[in-house]
Amino acid sequence: MKSSENRPQYVLSSVDNALKLLLLFKSRPQIRLSEARDYLGVGQSTAHRLLAMLVYRGFVTQDPATRIYMAGRALLELGLAALKQQDIQAIAHPMLEELARDLNETTALGVLQGSSLRLIDGVEPDRSLRVPMHIGRIVPAHATSAGKALLATLSKQQFYDLYPDETLEQLTDSTIASRTQLELELERIRSAGYATNIDESDMGLSSLAVVIRHPEKGAIAAISVLAPSLRVDQKRAPQLAKHVGLACNMIEQQLASDHE
Repeated sequence: MKSSENRPQYVLSSVDNALKLLLLFKSRPQIRLSEARDYLGVGQSTAHRLLAMLVYRGFVTQDPATRIYMAGRALLELGLAALKQQDIQAIAHPMLEELARDLNETTALGVLQGSSLRLIDGVEPDRSLRVPMHIGRIVPAHATSAGKALLATLSKQQFYDLYPDETLEQLTDSTIASRTQLELELERIRSAGYATNIDESDMGLSSLAVVIRHPEKGAIAAISVLAPSLRVDQKRAPQLAKHVGLACNMIEQQLASDHE
C-alpha cells in the first residue's frame, strides 16, 4: 500500500477502485462479485460495472459457468512482460517445436483460468491430417487433457470452489458430465502422471498432457499433444506421455535455474 503522503491531490475513485481490483489478483487467483463489492466497500452494481469494464478491456475474464472472475489475457501479458525471465511461453515454445517435429503431431501450451483452460501457444506439424491450433481459445478445463492435468494439482477445497455444482457442461457425448466422475478421473491422473482427452472436447480429436511445475509457484501450465483420435490409442499413450514428460522436465530445469 502507498502511504497517504504519496496520494495524488485529485483522486478518481473509479480508476482507483479498478486498480485495487487488479492488485487483488496478486493474492487471489479468482474473485467473486460479492468479494469485489466487500473489498472495495461499494454497492453490488458499482462493483459489477467495474468488473464489466475490466472484462471489456481484457484485464479480467469471467467463467461462464461459475461466474467467477479471473485474470484476463491483457493482465497476464503485462505480468509476463514484466517477468521476462519467467516467461513460460518463451521458455516452452522451443520444446513445443521439438515435440511437434519428433512426434509429427500438434503441440500446445495451456494455462488454467478458473474452471477453464486457455491455450496460449502451440505448434502444428507439417502433415496434411493434423489438429489445427487456436491460440487464445478458452474451453472448459474438464473437457481437455491439459485442463484435467492442472485440475489434478488442486487441493480438494480449490476443486470444490471451482465446481460447486455436480452437473458439468458437456461439449460432446464423451465429455465428463459430473463432478463425481471428474474427481475419479483426477485420481487416475495423479496416479498415471498424465491426463488424456478422448473425444471429450471435439469428436474425432484426442490429446495427452503433462503439467509444468514452477519451483515456487507449483503447477503453472501444461503441455499437450493433440491428434486425430485414430492416431491415439492405449498403446501409444504411454509413449506420448514419456516424450511430453521429458519436455516438461527440461522446462522445469530451466525455470529452476532462472529462479536461483
